[in-house]
Amino acid sequence: FALFVTLIFRAQPKLSSYLVGFNIFWGQLLSVTTFTLTFFLNVSYGLWRKCIELSRRLQGRLLDLSMSLASHASRTTPASPDQMSTYTQPAHSILLVVSRYIRLFNLLTYASFTRSHRPILTPSGLRRLVDRGLLTPRERAVLVEADVPATQRHNLVIVWILRLFIEGRRAGHFVGGDGYEAQFLEKVHVIRAQYGAIGDELQGRMPLAYAHIVQVLVDTVLWMYPIMAFTSGFSPWLVVLGTGLLTIFYQGLFDLAKRFLDPYDNQSYGKGDDPLSVDTLIAESNAGSVRWMEGGMRVPIPSEKVREGELFDYVLPLGGFSVKELLEREEEEKRKKEREIKEKEEERRKAEEQEKIREMEEEKIREVMVKMEEEKEKVIQKQQIMDASEQSPPLNNMTVINGDKEKMSVKQVML
Repeated sequence: FALFVTLIFRAQPKLSSYLVGFNIFWGQLLSVTTFTLTFFLNVSYGLWRKCIELSRRLQGRLLDLSMSLASHASRTTPASPDQMSTYTQPAHSILLVVSRYIRLFNLLTYASFTRSHRPILTPSGLRRLVDRGLLTPRERAVLVEADVPATQRHNLVIVWILRLFIEGRRAGHFVGGDGYEAQFLEKVHVIRAQYGAIGDELQGRMPLAYAHIVQVLVDTVLWMYPIMAFTSGFSPWLVVLGTGLLTIFYQGLFDLAKRFLDPYDNQSYGKGDDPLSVDTLIAESNAGSVRWMEGGMRVPIPSEKVREGELFDYVLPLGGFSVKELLEREEEEKRKKEREIKEKEEERRKAEEQEKIREMEEEKIREVMVKMEEEKEKVIQKQQIMDASEQSPPLNNMTVINGDKEKMSVKQVML
Protein backbone atom coordinates (compact mmCIF):
# COMPACT_ATOMS: atom_id res chain seq x y z
CA PHE A 1 0.00 0.00 0.00
CA ALA A 2 2.87 2.41 0.77
CA LEU A 3 4.35 1.76 -2.67
CA PHE A 4 0.97 2.38 -4.26
CA VAL A 5 0.61 5.72 -2.45
CA THR A 6 4.16 6.63 -3.47
CA LEU A 7 3.37 6.07 -7.11
CA ILE A 8 0.19 8.15 -6.89
CA PHE A 9 1.90 11.12 -5.22
CA ARG A 10 4.78 11.03 -7.68
CA ALA A 11 2.31 10.99 -10.57
CA GLN A 12 0.14 13.76 -9.06
CA PRO A 13 2.39 16.15 -7.09
CA LYS A 14 -0.47 18.64 -6.65
CA LEU A 15 -2.28 16.23 -4.27
CA SER A 16 -0.08 17.43 -1.42
CA SER A 17 -1.59 20.91 -1.64
CA TYR A 18 -5.09 19.51 -1.05
CA LEU A 19 -3.95 17.66 2.11
CA VAL A 20 -2.42 20.51 4.05
CA GLY A 21 -2.83 19.88 7.80
CA PHE A 22 -3.38 16.14 7.33
CA ASN A 23 -0.35 15.39 9.47
CA ILE A 24 -1.96 17.22 12.42
CA PHE A 25 -5.12 15.16 12.09
CA TRP A 26 -3.07 11.96 11.86
CA GLY A 27 -1.07 12.93 14.96
CA GLN A 28 -4.24 13.42 17.01
CA LEU A 29 -5.61 10.09 15.80
CA LEU A 30 -2.27 8.43 16.63
CA SER A 31 -2.48 9.70 20.21
CA VAL A 32 -5.96 8.26 20.69
CA THR A 33 -4.89 4.95 19.11
CA THR A 34 -1.76 4.68 21.24
CA PHE A 35 -3.65 5.35 24.48
CA THR A 36 -6.43 2.90 23.58
CA LEU A 37 -3.98 0.21 22.51
CA THR A 38 -1.80 0.46 25.63
CA PHE A 39 -4.88 0.44 27.86
CA PHE A 40 -6.14 -2.66 26.05
CA LEU A 41 -2.74 -4.34 26.45
CA ASN A 42 -2.60 -3.49 30.16
CA VAL A 43 -6.08 -4.88 30.86
CA SER A 44 -5.37 -8.02 28.82
CA TYR A 45 -2.12 -8.62 30.67
CA GLY A 46 -3.97 -8.19 33.97
CA LEU A 47 -6.40 -10.95 32.94
CA TRP A 48 -3.54 -13.24 31.91
CA ARG A 49 -1.73 -12.56 35.15
CA LYS A 50 -4.85 -13.22 37.21
CA CYS A 51 -5.55 -16.51 35.44
CA ILE A 52 -2.02 -17.82 35.90
CA GLU A 53 -2.13 -16.74 39.54
CA LEU A 54 -5.37 -18.64 40.11
CA SER A 55 -4.00 -21.67 38.28
CA ARG A 56 -0.89 -21.70 40.43
CA ARG A 57 -2.95 -21.27 43.59
CA LEU A 58 -5.17 -24.16 42.55
CA GLN A 59 -2.10 -26.29 41.96
CA GLY A 60 -0.68 -25.33 45.35
CA ARG A 61 -3.88 -26.14 47.24
CA LEU A 62 -4.06 -29.55 45.57
CA LEU A 63 -0.51 -30.22 46.71
CA ASP A 64 -1.55 -29.13 50.21
CA LEU A 65 -4.14 -31.91 50.25
CA SER A 66 -1.54 -34.51 49.31
CA MET A 67 0.95 -33.24 51.89
CA SER A 68 -1.66 -33.11 54.67
CA LEU A 69 -2.88 -36.64 54.01
CA ALA A 70 0.65 -38.05 53.70
CA SER A 71 1.72 -36.52 57.02
CA HIS A 72 -1.37 -37.75 58.93
CA ALA A 73 -1.64 -41.25 57.43
CA SER A 74 -1.42 -44.07 59.98
CA ARG A 75 1.90 -45.92 60.15
CA THR A 76 3.09 -49.35 61.19
CA THR A 77 4.86 -50.09 64.50
CA PRO A 78 8.34 -51.47 63.76
CA ALA A 79 9.55 -54.55 65.61
CA SER A 80 12.84 -52.86 66.49
CA PRO A 81 13.41 -49.24 67.56
CA ASP A 82 16.10 -48.93 64.89
CA GLN A 83 13.72 -49.83 62.08
CA MET A 84 11.85 -47.18 60.11
CA SER A 85 8.07 -47.18 60.02
CA THR A 86 5.96 -46.98 56.89
CA TYR A 87 2.32 -46.54 55.97
CA THR A 88 -0.20 -49.16 56.89
CA GLN A 89 -1.69 -50.97 53.94
CA PRO A 90 -5.17 -49.33 54.18
CA ALA A 91 -3.66 -45.85 54.58
CA HIS A 92 -1.33 -46.39 51.63
CA SER A 93 -4.22 -47.55 49.46
CA ILE A 94 -6.25 -44.44 50.36
CA LEU A 95 -3.31 -42.19 49.51
CA LEU A 96 -2.97 -43.84 46.11
CA VAL A 97 -6.67 -43.40 45.35
CA VAL A 98 -6.67 -39.76 46.49
CA SER A 99 -3.64 -39.00 44.32
CA ARG A 100 -5.46 -40.48 41.32
CA TYR A 101 -8.55 -38.41 42.13
CA ILE A 102 -6.41 -35.27 42.30
CA ARG A 103 -5.01 -35.97 38.84
CA LEU A 104 -8.49 -36.67 37.51
CA PHE A 105 -9.92 -33.52 39.09
CA ASN A 106 -7.14 -31.36 37.69
CA LEU A 107 -7.63 -32.74 34.19
CA LEU A 108 -11.41 -32.35 34.19
CA THR A 109 -11.11 -28.83 35.61
CA TYR A 110 -8.90 -27.58 32.79
CA ALA A 111 -11.01 -29.47 30.26
CA SER A 112 -13.96 -27.32 31.35
CA PHE A 113 -11.97 -24.09 30.76
CA THR A 114 -9.96 -24.85 27.65
CA ARG A 115 -11.13 -25.76 24.19
CA SER A 116 -7.96 -27.78 23.53
CA HIS A 117 -8.83 -30.25 26.34
CA ARG A 118 -12.62 -30.15 25.92
CA PRO A 119 -12.76 -33.52 24.04
CA ILE A 120 -11.89 -35.23 27.35
CA LEU A 121 -15.43 -34.46 28.58
CA THR A 122 -17.03 -36.33 25.68
CA PRO A 123 -18.12 -40.00 26.10
CA SER A 124 -15.21 -41.18 23.96
CA GLY A 125 -12.83 -39.04 26.02
CA LEU A 126 -14.04 -40.59 29.27
CA ARG A 127 -13.70 -44.07 27.78
CA ARG A 128 -10.15 -43.17 26.86
CA LEU A 129 -9.48 -42.18 30.47
CA VAL A 130 -10.70 -45.63 31.51
CA ASP A 131 -8.36 -47.25 29.00
CA ARG A 132 -5.41 -45.22 30.26
CA GLY A 133 -6.04 -46.16 33.90
CA LEU A 134 -7.09 -42.73 35.18
CA LEU A 135 -10.72 -43.70 35.70
CA THR A 136 -12.54 -46.92 36.59
CA PRO A 137 -15.60 -48.07 34.62
CA ARG A 138 -17.80 -47.56 37.67
CA GLU A 139 -16.52 -44.03 38.22
CA ARG A 140 -17.09 -43.24 34.55
CA ALA A 141 -20.69 -44.45 34.86
CA VAL A 142 -21.22 -42.19 37.88
CA LEU A 143 -19.83 -39.17 36.00
CA VAL A 144 -21.97 -39.81 32.94
CA GLU A 145 -25.18 -40.53 34.84
CA ALA A 146 -24.83 -37.58 37.24
CA ASP A 147 -27.34 -34.78 36.70
CA VAL A 148 -24.66 -32.12 36.18
CA PRO A 149 -23.34 -30.41 33.03
CA ALA A 150 -20.32 -31.97 31.37
CA THR A 151 -18.21 -28.94 32.27
CA GLN A 152 -19.02 -29.38 35.98
CA ARG A 153 -18.03 -33.01 36.42
CA HIS A 154 -14.88 -32.07 38.30
CA ASN A 155 -17.14 -31.06 41.21
CA LEU A 156 -18.06 -34.71 41.68
CA VAL A 157 -14.42 -35.71 41.97
CA ILE A 158 -13.70 -33.16 44.70
CA VAL A 159 -16.66 -34.60 46.67
CA TRP A 160 -15.18 -38.10 46.24
CA ILE A 161 -11.94 -36.85 47.76
CA LEU A 162 -13.84 -35.36 50.70
CA ARG A 163 -15.83 -38.52 51.42
CA LEU A 164 -12.77 -40.74 51.12
CA PHE A 165 -10.90 -38.57 53.63
CA ILE A 166 -13.80 -38.42 56.11
CA GLU A 167 -14.45 -42.17 56.02
CA GLY A 168 -10.74 -42.95 56.21
CA ARG A 169 -10.30 -40.72 59.26
CA ARG A 170 -13.26 -42.27 61.02
CA ALA A 171 -11.82 -45.72 60.30
CA GLY A 172 -8.56 -44.71 61.96
CA HIS A 173 -6.43 -44.62 58.82
CA PHE A 174 -5.58 -40.94 59.40
CA VAL A 175 -4.35 -39.51 62.69
CA GLY A 176 -6.18 -36.36 63.71
CA GLY A 177 -9.29 -35.09 65.38
CA ASP A 178 -12.18 -32.88 64.37
CA GLY A 179 -9.85 -29.89 64.11
CA TYR A 180 -7.80 -31.63 61.45
CA GLU A 181 -10.97 -32.53 59.57
CA ALA A 182 -12.13 -28.90 59.68
CA GLN A 183 -8.75 -27.73 58.37
CA PHE A 184 -8.91 -30.24 55.52
CA LEU A 185 -12.39 -29.09 54.60
CA GLU A 186 -11.19 -25.49 54.60
CA LYS A 187 -8.50 -26.38 52.06
CA VAL A 188 -11.12 -27.99 49.85
CA HIS A 189 -13.24 -24.83 50.09
CA VAL A 190 -10.24 -22.79 48.95
CA ILE A 191 -9.80 -25.14 45.98
CA ARG A 192 -13.44 -24.68 45.01
CA ALA A 193 -13.04 -20.91 45.23
CA GLN A 194 -9.90 -20.96 43.07
CA TYR A 195 -11.28 -22.92 40.13
CA GLY A 196 -14.57 -21.02 40.39
CA ALA A 197 -12.68 -17.72 40.15
CA ILE A 198 -10.99 -18.87 36.93
CA GLY A 199 -14.37 -19.24 35.24
CA ASP A 200 -15.50 -15.89 36.61
CA GLU A 201 -12.42 -14.14 35.22
CA LEU A 202 -12.94 -15.63 31.77
CA GLN A 203 -16.60 -14.65 31.71
CA GLY A 204 -15.95 -11.12 32.98
CA ARG A 205 -13.08 -10.24 30.69
CA MET A 206 -13.08 -7.20 28.37
CA PRO A 207 -15.89 -7.32 25.78
CA LEU A 208 -14.96 -8.25 22.24
CA ALA A 209 -16.34 -4.94 20.95
CA TYR A 210 -13.47 -3.11 22.62
CA ALA A 211 -10.99 -5.30 20.78
CA HIS A 212 -12.80 -4.51 17.52
CA ILE A 213 -12.58 -0.75 17.99
CA VAL A 214 -8.88 -1.04 18.83
CA GLN A 215 -8.36 -3.05 15.65
CA VAL A 216 -10.14 -0.36 13.61
CA LEU A 217 -8.02 2.41 15.15
CA VAL A 218 -4.75 0.55 14.53
CA ASP A 219 -5.66 -0.24 10.92
CA THR A 220 -6.76 3.35 10.26
CA VAL A 221 -3.55 4.84 11.63
CA LEU A 222 -1.39 2.45 9.65
CA TRP A 223 -3.32 2.99 6.40
CA MET A 224 -3.14 6.77 6.79
CA TYR A 225 0.59 6.91 7.61
CA PRO A 226 1.89 6.92 3.98
CA ILE A 227 -0.42 9.85 3.11
CA MET A 228 0.74 11.78 6.18
CA ALA A 229 4.37 11.05 5.33
CA PHE A 230 4.09 12.48 1.79
CA THR A 231 2.24 15.56 2.94
CA SER A 232 5.05 16.12 5.44
CA GLY A 233 7.72 15.90 2.75
CA PHE A 234 9.17 12.44 3.57
CA SER A 235 11.22 10.69 0.93
CA PRO A 236 9.62 7.65 -0.77
CA TRP A 237 12.06 5.21 0.84
CA LEU A 238 11.40 6.65 4.28
CA VAL A 239 7.65 6.36 3.68
CA VAL A 240 7.97 2.64 2.90
CA LEU A 241 10.33 1.99 5.82
CA GLY A 242 8.20 3.94 8.31
CA THR A 243 5.04 2.12 7.24
CA GLY A 244 6.71 -1.25 7.80
CA LEU A 245 8.05 -0.34 11.24
CA LEU A 246 4.76 1.12 12.47
CA THR A 247 2.90 -1.95 11.23
CA ILE A 248 5.26 -4.30 13.07
CA PHE A 249 5.07 -2.38 16.36
CA TYR A 250 1.38 -1.48 16.53
CA GLN A 251 0.04 -4.67 15.02
CA GLY A 252 2.43 -6.69 17.20
CA LEU A 253 1.20 -4.97 20.36
CA PHE A 254 -2.39 -5.59 19.32
CA ASP A 255 -1.74 -9.30 18.65
CA LEU A 256 0.03 -9.59 22.02
CA ALA A 257 -2.95 -7.98 23.76
CA LYS A 258 -5.33 -10.44 22.08
CA ARG A 259 -3.24 -13.37 23.26
CA PHE A 260 -3.27 -12.02 26.81
CA LEU A 261 -7.04 -11.60 26.53
CA ASP A 262 -7.33 -15.31 25.69
CA PRO A 263 -5.03 -16.99 28.24
CA TYR A 264 -6.24 -20.53 27.49
CA ASP A 265 -6.23 -20.01 23.68
CA ASN A 266 -9.95 -20.72 23.34
CA GLN A 267 -10.24 -18.19 20.47
CA SER A 268 -7.05 -19.41 18.73
CA TYR A 269 -5.44 -15.96 18.99
CA GLY A 270 -2.19 -17.75 19.72
CA LYS A 271 -2.66 -20.11 16.75
CA GLY A 272 -2.30 -23.19 18.93
CA ASP A 273 0.35 -21.72 21.22
CA ASP A 274 -1.09 -21.85 24.74
CA PRO A 275 0.08 -18.74 26.67
CA LEU A 276 -0.44 -20.41 30.07
CA SER A 277 0.96 -23.83 29.06
CA VAL A 278 -1.96 -25.84 30.46
CA ASP A 279 -0.20 -29.11 29.65
CA THR A 280 2.70 -28.04 31.86
CA LEU A 281 0.35 -27.12 34.71
CA ILE A 282 -1.38 -30.50 34.47
CA ALA A 283 1.95 -32.37 34.34
CA GLU A 284 3.28 -30.53 37.38
CA SER A 285 0.12 -31.26 39.37
CA ASN A 286 0.25 -34.92 38.36
CA ALA A 287 3.85 -35.19 39.56
CA GLY A 288 2.99 -33.43 42.83
CA SER A 289 0.05 -35.75 43.56
CA VAL A 290 2.43 -38.56 44.66
CA ARG A 291 5.43 -36.46 45.72
CA TRP A 292 4.45 -36.13 49.38
CA MET A 293 3.29 -39.71 49.64
CA GLU A 294 6.63 -40.98 48.38
CA GLY A 295 8.44 -38.55 50.70
CA GLY A 296 6.68 -39.96 53.76
CA MET A 297 7.04 -43.60 52.75
CA ARG A 298 10.11 -43.98 54.98
CA VAL A 299 11.08 -41.61 57.80
CA PRO A 300 14.77 -41.63 58.88
CA ILE A 301 14.02 -41.04 62.58
CA PRO A 302 12.19 -44.02 64.17
CA SER A 303 9.03 -43.13 66.04
CA GLU A 304 10.23 -45.05 69.08
CA LYS A 305 13.25 -42.77 69.42
CA VAL A 306 11.03 -39.72 69.07
CA ARG A 307 8.83 -40.92 71.92
CA GLU A 308 11.85 -41.67 74.10
CA GLY A 309 13.62 -38.45 73.10
CA GLU A 310 16.77 -40.31 71.98
CA LEU A 311 17.70 -37.97 69.17
CA PHE A 312 21.34 -37.38 70.05
CA ASP A 313 22.57 -38.97 66.80
CA TYR A 314 20.40 -36.58 64.79
CA VAL A 315 21.30 -33.33 66.59
CA LEU A 316 24.07 -31.73 64.51
CA PRO A 317 25.95 -28.45 65.07
CA LEU A 318 24.13 -25.33 63.95
CA GLY A 319 27.14 -24.08 62.02
CA GLY A 320 28.11 -27.47 60.70
CA PHE A 321 31.50 -29.11 61.20
CA SER A 322 34.75 -27.19 60.77
CA VAL A 323 37.52 -28.45 58.52
CA LYS A 324 39.46 -29.74 61.52
CA GLU A 325 36.43 -31.56 62.91
CA LEU A 326 35.72 -32.96 59.48
CA LEU A 327 39.24 -34.36 59.22
CA GLU A 328 38.94 -35.85 62.70
CA ARG A 329 35.63 -37.46 61.76
CA GLU A 330 37.16 -38.87 58.60
CA GLU A 331 40.09 -40.29 60.59
CA GLU A 332 37.69 -41.78 63.11
CA GLU A 333 35.64 -43.32 60.33
CA LYS A 334 38.82 -44.69 58.77
CA ARG A 335 39.96 -46.24 62.07
CA LYS A 336 36.50 -47.65 62.61
CA LYS A 337 36.52 -49.29 59.21
CA GLU A 338 40.01 -50.71 59.87
CA ARG A 339 38.83 -52.15 63.19
CA GLU A 340 35.84 -53.68 61.49
CA ILE A 341 38.07 -55.19 58.81
CA LYS A 342 40.43 -56.61 61.48
CA GLU A 343 37.52 -58.03 63.43
CA LYS A 344 36.17 -59.66 60.31
CA GLU A 345 39.60 -61.10 59.50
CA GLU A 346 39.93 -62.42 63.05
CA GLU A 347 36.49 -63.99 62.89
CA ARG A 348 37.33 -65.56 59.56
CA ARG A 349 40.64 -66.92 60.88
CA LYS A 350 38.95 -68.42 63.94
CA ALA A 351 36.30 -69.93 61.76
CA GLU A 352 38.98 -71.52 59.54
CA GLU A 353 40.82 -72.92 62.57
CA GLN A 354 37.63 -74.37 63.99
CA GLU A 355 36.87 -75.87 60.60
CA LYS A 356 40.33 -77.51 60.50
CA ILE A 357 39.93 -78.88 64.01
CA ARG A 358 36.53 -80.27 63.13
CA GLU A 359 37.94 -81.93 60.02
CA MET A 360 40.77 -83.51 62.02
CA GLU A 361 38.35 -84.86 64.58
CA GLU A 362 36.15 -86.28 61.87
CA GLU A 363 39.20 -87.91 60.27
CA LYS A 364 40.15 -89.55 63.58
CA ILE A 365 36.62 -90.78 64.07
CA ARG A 366 36.65 -92.29 60.58
CA GLU A 367 39.95 -94.09 61.29
CA VAL A 368 38.62 -95.55 64.54
CA MET A 369 35.46 -96.70 62.78
CA VAL A 370 37.52 -98.39 60.07
CA LYS A 371 39.63 -100.27 62.66
CA MET A 372 36.53 -101.34 64.49
CA GLU A 373 35.05 -102.68 61.27
CA GLU A 374 38.24 -104.65 60.53
CA GLU A 375 38.30 -106.19 64.01
CA LYS A 376 34.67 -107.07 63.67
CA GLU A 377 35.33 -108.84 60.36
CA LYS A 378 38.18 -110.87 61.89
CA VAL A 379 36.04 -111.96 64.80
CA ILE A 380 33.27 -113.05 62.46
CA GLN A 381 35.71 -115.08 60.33
CA LYS A 382 37.18 -116.89 63.36
CA GLN A 383 33.73 -117.65 64.64
CA GLN A 384 32.80 -119.19 61.32
CA ILE A 385 35.92 -121.37 61.35
CA MET A 386 35.16 -122.56 64.86
CA ASP A 387 31.58 -123.39 63.99
CA ALA A 388 32.69 -125.38 60.96
CA SER A 389 35.19 -127.45 62.97
CA GLU A 390 32.56 -128.39 65.60
CA GLN A 391 30.13 -129.69 62.98
CA SER A 392 32.69 -132.13 61.22
CA PRO A 393 32.64 -135.96 62.58
CA PRO A 394 35.81 -137.43 64.33
CA LEU A 395 37.68 -140.08 62.18
CA ASN A 396 40.04 -141.56 64.80
CA ASN A 397 41.63 -140.70 68.06
CA MET A 398 44.35 -138.74 66.43
CA THR A 399 41.77 -136.73 64.59
CA VAL A 400 39.97 -136.02 67.86
CA ILE A 401 43.19 -135.06 69.53
CA ASN A 402 44.13 -132.88 66.61
CA GLY A 403 40.62 -131.40 66.63
CA ASP A 404 40.89 -130.64 70.32
CA LYS A 405 44.18 -128.94 69.70
CA GLU A 406 42.72 -126.88 66.91
CA LYS A 407 39.81 -125.84 69.13
CA MET A 408 42.20 -124.85 71.83
CA SER A 409 44.28 -122.91 69.37
CA VAL A 410 41.16 -121.16 67.99
CA LYS A 411 40.04 -120.26 71.49
CA GLN A 412 43.48 -118.94 72.24
CA VAL A 413 43.41 -116.89 69.10
CA MET A 414 39.97 -115.55 69.98
CA LEU A 415 41.14 -114.73 73.46
